[in-house]
Amino acid sequence: MAKKLGLDIKTDPIIWIYEFLFVVTRDSGKEIEFLKYWGKLALYAELHGHHKHPAYAIGLAAAKAGLPIRHDVMNGIDFFDDRVEKVRISKGQSDSNAKQMYFEAQKALENPQGSISKKAMNKVVKYMEYGYHSTRLKVTTLIEDFDFYYRS
Repeated sequence: MAKKLGLDIKTDPIIWIYEFLFVVTRDSGKEIEFLKYWGKLALYAELHGHHKHPAYAIGLAAAKAGLPIRHDVMNGIDFFDDRVEKVRISKGQSDSNAKQMYFEAQKALENPQGSISKKAMNKVVKYMEYGYHSTRLKVTTLIEDFDFYYRS
């Protein structure tokens, strides 16, 4: 993805940004360029099966746009990410009992109760939606910028 933007990950200043919580502010139009590059990279990543790490696209887009990145603490804002919290707990930086209700709420959202037939129907609908979105993505990227999305 870096090569697609003309960036060299060894020499260009690229900072990876975690996708959980970040803020983009106005900066002389750089924020618009960032959103444009992020949009293209998001489609590229989806098209090529790079779903696992959206932070790459965010950091590369910011580097290409010249948008400065600061890692500031946002007092009063607390967020929960199960993967991060498990690491914090394993390092003794967080109390598992204090976060248990968040783990339970996430589990309930991700695995709702329902009949077997309802779960089966949801799975079928999910695959149909995936097929539709995948086809739409391929058509859109073919029309939008064939070279960017399909040529090496």
